[in-house]
Amino acid sequence: MAEISPIGPKIESQPLNDNFAALNADIAAQSSTGQQVNSMGINVRFPPAPIVAPVYNGVVIDDATVIACVNLASSTGLPLYFPTGRCRVSITGSIILNSNINVYGDGRGKSLLVTTDNDHVFITYDCSANDIYYPSVRDIGFENLGASPSSLSAAIRIIDGGNNFYFNYARFSSIYSAGSYDMIRSEKSANSSGENLINFGLYTGLHCTNAGATQTVNGINFLYGSGTGNIFTDLALICTGNGISIGSGSGPQNVGDIIICNSQFALANRGIKLNGSLTAYTSNINISNCQFDANIVKGYELINMNGFNILGCIGTQNNLLTNCNSYSVRNHGSRRAEYYVNSSNILTTQQRAIFKVKLPAGFFSGVSVTIISNAYVDGIGSATTSTNFLATNNNSSPASATKFTENKIGAGVVTHSYGVSGLEVTFRVETNSLANGSIAHSYIQITGENYELTLLDEFN
Repeated sequence: MAEISPIGPKIESQPLNDNFAALNADIAAQSSTGQQVNSMGINVRFPPAPIVAPVYNGVVIDDATVIACVNLASSTGLPLYFPTGRCRVSITGSIILNSNINVYGDGRGKSLLVTTDNDHVFITYDCSANDIYYPSVRDIGFENLGASPSSLSAAIRIIDGGNNFYFNYARFSSIYSAGSYDMIRSEKSANSSGENLINFGLYTGLHCTNAGATQTVNGINFLYGSGTGNIFTDLALICTGNGISIGSGSGPQNVGDIIICNSQFALANRGIKLNGSLTAYTSNINISNCQFDANIVKGYELINMNGFNILGCIGTQNNLLTNCNSYSVRNHGSRRAEYYVNSSNILTTQQRAIFKVKLPAGFFSGVSVTIISNAYVDGIGSATTSTNFLATNNNSSPASATKFTENKIGAGVVTHSYGVSGLEVTFRVETNSLANGSIAHSYIQITGENYELTLLDEFN
């Protein structure tokens, strides 16, 4: 066979092989040290030089490395990344952030920070001197294995030193916490208007439970109000105190504009506790599709709240609503719904429609819906107030309706039970000549299924 002549100059293979060898060595070095590109943040397990790498075995305390990485993240604005493994810290290794440094790991069951210090707080966001926008903690776990963690301990704490700076648009997701007194605790103070300034946060995929013999006390604990626009969803909170606790009930503390949904609560004294103030805003609260299970004392307790809806919750037989107004409750299990409306600007000798309950045609014969009613008008004795129930068939004219009138409603409860098809019941409040400018408080409780309720009057 004839020899093939080269087209161009001869290419020496050895220099190229040397280059590839150097490149492979560099890749191996990067892999062995785990140093990440800037977009991935500061890798705590394999930090950039000159930071000394931690032991990262969950036994040896790695405070020096953690604090050095926190300082680097704070100066560069890069995220703080905890790879898979167990990083043990002590009080001196607490992570304190005064900007929106993001902290993340490889998963709440993979990347774990652990401690045995009873007073330990793993992460503190401190907005004492400035606003913090868009902070994030995700895909990470925290375990306090101390003999008796104190009420100072927490996985995540938010503080402002009483200076009322904003902590907005936080995203805390896919987090596991065990052993700390609180999983997430906000110590942010409310300003003179009751605003807490912790707003529009998303808290999702949070799990807390016991660590060994030590129980988590509170899952989410906002001591001085809720801020506005916060959403709590997809939670699994097993704790001895409160799954979610917002407000202390003292001073001007707004508790409102929040959504709590699709969550499981167990073992707690209260699954959800909202404690509003009589001098603050306490409206626009929606609680839905929550389950209260496993020896929980009360599913929810709401105090001094005005304007909320509770829908589709299970395990809610023992609940407390204290000094609450303008609400609706309809839960599974008990087949019972409750509605409470304040009607303002009541006029004299007025008949005012509040509720309408309709049982559609085809309602099963012999199955009853029980309606319990209670109403009173401010400043008017019970003997001068009446409620009327107007019951009609769908195909009947109002003139042929049967009218039920009950007097002395003030503290009384009246029950009507119907087992017919196509029934419509209208609940009205009537006033006398003394009622001008008053407020009528109307309450209705319905036990049954397959009905339609319409609120005919506006919430106050």
